[in-house]
Amino acid sequence: MADNSGAKPKPNTKRIPIEFPKELDAVYSNGVLLTNTQSEMVIDFLQILPRTNKGKAVARVVLPPLHAKRLYEILGQSVANFEAQFGEIKMPPNLVDQLFGTPPAGEEGDEGRAEAGE
Repeated sequence: MADNSGAKPKPNTKRIPIEFPKELDAVYSNGVLLTNTQSEMVIDFLQILPRTNKGKAVARVVLPPLHAKRLYEILGQSVANFEAQFGEIKMPPNLVDQLFGTPPAGEEGDEGRAEAGE
């Protein structure tokens, strides 16, 4: 008799139909807060308004740790695919520079903007 104790179970390949209600709203987020307990991960998506020092939570997603880890894997692969197609995503040195700094010359939103003192 063969020992199958090390064999991995076959993944469930059955497709589950997903419904996207017409009233489902998309939200823009440029910030995130993460908290967790032993049994769940909470992701709060934020909109932080540059030059106002204000922000607000726009959505909250609560996941069990297993699904949070799967999301981590899927996001990592998606970012890798994006960078392979469009080039490396440049990270700012810190969050303050990302949210409140002026984009380098030539980046989107820089047209017609003058720095103080120019």
